[in-house]
Parts: sequence; C-alpha cells; structure tokens
Amino acid sequence: MDNAPGLAPYRAIGRRGLFAVLLGLAGALAGSLAHAEFPDGKPIRIVVGFGPGTGSDLQARAVADAMSRELAAPVIVDNRPGAAGMIGAMAVTTAAPDGYTLAFGTTTSMVTLPLLSRNAKYDALRDFTPIATLGKAPFLVMVANKPDGPATLRDLLARTKARSLSFGSIGNGSFGHLATARLLQATGSTAIHVPYKSSPQELQDLAAGSLDFAIDSTTAGLPLVRNGLLRALAVTSASRLASMPDVPTVAETIGQDFEHTVWTGLLAPAHTPDAVVAKLSKAVAAALKSSDLQARTASMELQPFALDAAGFEAYLRTEVPAWRAFLLRADIRIDE
Repeated sequence: MDNAPGLAPYRAIGRRGLFAVLLGLAGALAGSLAHAEFPDGKPIRIVVGFGPGTGSDLQARAVADAMSRELAAPVIVDNRPGAAGMIGAMAVTTAAPDGYTLAFGTTTSMVTLPLLSRNAKYDALRDFTPIATLGKAPFLVMVANKPDGPATLRDLLARTKARSLSFGSIGNGSFGHLATARLLQATGSTAIHVPYKSSPQELQDLAAGSLDFAIDSTTAGLPLVRNGLLRALAVTSASRLASMPDVPTVAETIGQDFEHTVWTGLLAPAHTPDAVVAKLSKAVAAALKSSDLQARTASMELQPFALDAAGFEAYLRTEVPAWRAFLLRADIRIDE
C-alpha cells in the first residue's frame, strides 16, 4: 500500500503542509520572543539590606519609582535588613541572573564588609554584575552644641592631642568608624572608639555630652544640627553642602585630600546577560536625569555620582584594593 502510486501526491502535499506549519510555528516563536523582551512588564525587585525609612530605603524607593516609568514595568523595594546590608546582599547572590532581582549596594555592603567580616561570604566583582551607581552620601563631623565645645574641626583635633577624647559610631567597621579612623590617621590624632547599635543612641549620647564627637550620615545628623542639639564642624565630601554652605569640608580644614562618602548603586547577580544589564543601566541613567528623582535625592543631601555598568565595574576594581590597603594600615577588624 505504501508504494501505491495514487498516494504519492497526497504524501507530497502532507510534507509541504508540515513544512508550512513548522514555518508558522517558528514565526510565532520569534514573535513571542520579541514580545517577551526584558522586562516584558514583569516586576523587578530591588533588595535593600536596610529597614524601611532609612536613607538607603528612601533612595531606593525614589529610584524604583523613576525606573518603573523608564522600563514600563513595576520596580519594587524588598527590605532585607541586617548586618549592615550583608543579609540583603547575600540574598541576591543566590537569585536567578535574569535581571528581575537587583541589590541596592553601598560601599559598606559591597566593599568594606566583605573585607572585614568572615560572615560576608561574597565578593562584589565575583558574585555580582554592576549595573550603575546612583549617588554619594556625605558624612558630618559633629559635636554637642555647647558653649565650651569645639567651634571648629581644628579645635577638635587640637583637643585630641591634648587629652583622650571619645568618638561614637554605629558599630565596629561601620562607615562612621572608618571615616573617623581615616581622619585620625590623616592628622596624627588619637581617640577612643565607643560603638553603638544605632545612630539615634549614638547621637543622643553625643548631644548629652557622653561622647566628645562623632562622624555620621547627614540623614542621621542633620535633624539634630538643625534643631540646635548638635554642631556640625565639617562635611566629609569633596565639596560643601548646598544646604550648609558655612560648614567647611574636612579637606579644607586639614589642608590635604580627604573625601569619605558612601556610594550607592544597583548590582545584579553574576552572569546576568549583557543585553539585560545594558537595558537596566540605560534605565538608571534616564531615571537619574528626571527632575523628580533629582529633587528627591537632593532633599536627602545625596550628591551626583553616575557611572554606567562598565564604569561601575572599573571603579570597583580600584575601590576594593584601596580599601583593603587602608583597613590593613588601620588594623580594623570585625570579630563576629
């Protein structure tokens, strides 16, 4: 029967029909893939290693709103607080490298903690794909606003050489601790470190006179400076703050280069596809140019610092060894 000559035309038609069906399927698949181009309206999570209402959380939410408009997809914030951002960072290292889970990284969570803590079992360049930087956050050198307190940073540094002073931070290895260690090292000064669990506890003791000085974020310190409880002696950024033009930079005061700011940025899990990285990086760049986001970040005293994916990766390759060298010189360790 298979060799019957009367069936040959039907077999030929069947083959042509099958070929046509396959072509149609291929076309439909191609159209589906084109339609499903990242992010295809699916939600993107930004994992923030700090709690709601913190400076990092507020910045991440502002960026998420702006990115949502650029990508035409929901961008949401997922708070995973703990261990100075370490818990959130570690959660992202195990996420699928598809661009739908991003880490809100900081100098602390991505650079200094992995160098200081045995519990930070990740590396910014090995376990993440840099997407873009978002900005820099300066710190304030502060003392209690009392008549007999130091009026300038020079006065404070002179007092450290005359007697033992104490300074606070939100923990051993925190960025305020590292900023103070850098300042003391740069000026040949010494002081006794008193670690706290949070900025409110630390700054409350500072205002009460239990501490001599502290270097903490503008987010934590500015409200107390503005209500007269604390006095700002200097800012650790390269330039003065627009909102506090009379407060000098540390560099101006000590007469040498000094910048100690926390950068923030977005990173994806390692091996995220280049096309996805490029699209996310482009969306961040556009978001940072929006007037709404600029106004919101300016209100947080954040300073511009915008690098694309390639620039961010190159920056990390210089940032990590520079911090490693400093931490070795300063002999700062985290035991837990």
